Amino acid sequence: MLDAAAHCLRGNDRLGHDPGTGLFAAAMLEGVRSGARGTGPSPRECRAALARIVARIEGAVDARIEGGWAYARSVRTRAQLVDALAGALEQGRREREQFTFFATVGHELRTPLTSIRGFLETLADGGIDATTAARFLRTARSEALRLTRFVENMFEFSLLDLSTERFDTSACDVSDSLSQACDAVRPLASARGIRLTIDVTGQAVAAIGVDACLHATINLLDNAIKYAREGGVAAASVRRRGAFVEVIVEDDGPGVAAAECARIFELRARGSGVSPPGAGIGLAIVRMIARRAGGDVVVDRGSLGGARFTLALPAKAESEPDAS
Repeated sequence: MLDAAAHCLRGNDRLGHDPGTGLFAAAMLEGVRSGARGTGPSPRECRAALARIVARIEGAVDARIEGGWAYARSVRTRAQLVDALAGALEQGRREREQFTFFATVGHELRTPLTSIRGFLETLADGGIDATTAARFLRTARSEALRLTRFVENMFEFSLLDLSTERFDTSACDVSDSLSQACDAVRPLASARGIRLTIDVTGQAVAAIGVDACLHATINLLDNAIKYAREGGVAAASVRRRGAFVEVIVEDDGPGVAAAECARIFELRARGSGVSPPGAGIGLAIVRMIARRAGGDVVVDRGSLGGARFTLALPAKAESEPDAS
């Protein structure tokens, strides 16, 4: 905390620590851009200072730090101080929830919008045959419809929905969903020169809804495309293994360190290797969808040299309804 404060606070600011605990506090007495002296820092300055301090401490101790801020213009007693600190932590919790919600929504909107734009730009440029143009239009329309369903039911897939209830009992052909997902992310792959390969043979029906399956597979493919080498390769396949249908997605990027294989699925977790821009949301969504469907997702080293993600979804029992 002292090291972080030395880099993030000013000489007139104050620090405090509750002995024997992990609770630290900083009092910012004046703002940089607030105008007249004594007016106090702005909310933006408070958030910026808090973010810098938390990031510096997390980088030093490799632990998740919870922080928050609040205005405390008059603190004269210990009870007032305790109330002020509790209020700051509560405000921090609310702001993290808001960030999670908007980051999740933004993450889930980005891929279909990029896909639709990419296909439309290709069509506008011309020079493609009628069959390919029709396929591009079908894919763009499919992504637009999926985007509409997501907006209408965003809480169903939001990470703020922490219920343990499973998704509905509908089923889908995972091979077909993976093919659709690959079509959806091809504009992303083309932008980085990534060669995207897919290996699907026959039906592989799992007990999960179509949209949920698409969300999970698209996020895995998006992650592979981001971390693959520039001009490299990403591969996806489907197989039936015991009582599960498995989706395997791998890339030729730096991979995931063994010590981070479990942590990488946590909300806002990022690998320590090459880190393209992102909010650390996609893999957390994949795990949430997988576990709510009765499956799971794991990561290890793949045959391409990078990360290999295996998404296991419960196979549809013979007595269940036909795939939707």
